[in-house]
Amino acid sequence: MQLVEIEFRGRRRAVFANPEEYPLARLDPVIVQADRGIDLGVVNLVGPEWEKYTNGAVANGREPAPVLRLATGEDRTRVKDNREFERGARVYFLEQVERLGLEMKLVEVECQLDRRKLTFYFTADGRVDFRELVKVLASRFRTRIDLRQIGARDESKRLGGIGICGRELCCATWVREFKPVTTSMMKDQHMILNPQKNTGPCGKLRCCLRFEVEQYRELDRQFPSVDTKVKGPRGQGVVTRFSYQWEHVGIAWEDGTKYSYGREHLDECSDWDPEGGNNADLVVFHEDPSLEQQRKEEQEGELVARGVPRDNDDPRVSVRSVPKSGTAAAGEHGRACGKKDEGGGGGRSRGGKPGRKKGKPGGGEKPRGSGKSGKSNRRRRGGRSRNRGRGGGKNKGGGGNPGAETGKTGSAGAGGKKSRSSHPVRPERKRRRGSR
Repeated sequence: MQLVEIEFRGRRRAVFANPEEYPLARLDPVIVQADRGIDLGVVNLVGPEWEKYTNGAVANGREPAPVLRLATGEDRTRVKDNREFERGARVYFLEQVERLGLEMKLVEVECQLDRRKLTFYFTADGRVDFRELVKVLASRFRTRIDLRQIGARDESKRLGGIGICGRELCCATWVREFKPVTTSMMKDQHMILNPQKNTGPCGKLRCCLRFEVEQYRELDRQFPSVDTKVKGPRGQGVVTRFSYQWEHVGIAWEDGTKYSYGREHLDECSDWDPEGGNNADLVVFHEDPSLEQQRKEEQEGELVARGVPRDNDDPRVSVRSVPKSGTAAAGEHGRACGKKDEGGGGGRSRGGKPGRKKGKPGGGEKPRGSGKSGKSNRRRRGGRSRNRGRGGGKNKGGGGNPGAETGKTGSAGAGGKKSRSSHPVRPERKRRRGSR
């Protein structure tokens, strides 16, 4: 006898028999023998690949109800009329709940195809005495009334929605049985106890937290736990972290280096026994593969970032190695980092390039007595200064800065270097007009 799984409204599923052997396919609407009447559902699972599941879903000693026939156009029209009937029943139900003062929240109203049964799904914090409500509803609708109190997870399953992952809720798509989810599962996966991220729309812990918890627990048994002490050629150390993605443990040694080791390194180079669990107080390394790797990196002077796989698929992750001081590589490293070397060139020193700011000659030191002249030149562009021009300065040489003493910073005398302020007025104006 062929068995098929039929899905009804609210993602309620049940297994039925197909004694007439109708050529059923997935999503075909069919009429089945329901509780005290007939109802319409959609085929969800059918075929030899699902026989094992459908046979196991039938309880021992219980004969599944039969599939009567395929749905017709008249059946679909009756379904639309039932939807209108359900809307009116919902409004009347809420009015009576408010009148009787019952603390209950209506989730959904479901009417059987032949209207011989009307089911109200609701949620409540505790037990609700709805005997009076049932009498009122039965006298109004003249049919069998069924009030079912469901939980928060069942409510989300019936209503559906989008989860934090961006996909449709698992309970609304493929989860058929709700299993308990505890906070210990979150701790085993090393997750942060954040209620906003770890709870679903139902307000309970997300069902997906139990999907991979066994894999995390298995990895925890294969590697030493965090804060486990280790000993090896580098001296004393401690396990600081564990990467589930790389399946490595990170160890910080007393010499300041940090390396990560895979499962093969623990098996070959240490006395770690995964069968004994992660209760070991000390893990002894009789050989450290990171010493040879560090020696190679120091010779080549390469800089290796943590977490970047190597070309040869070596799972070891090395620390950053800096060349030793006093070598040619160290000099290049210092110049690349902008460090100041002896002899200048690394940074700006005194007596270097002249200041770019207008009015500051040579070494960047402001000459004495030239402030007033500089301000007048800036205010009156193209005007003639009292201390500028040929022979206008008091100092000897005629070509020096006006008001500057001999021997100060800048040019003094005929043999000194000419600064911008030593040029006559008219040639300077011509040069500015040409530059514009």
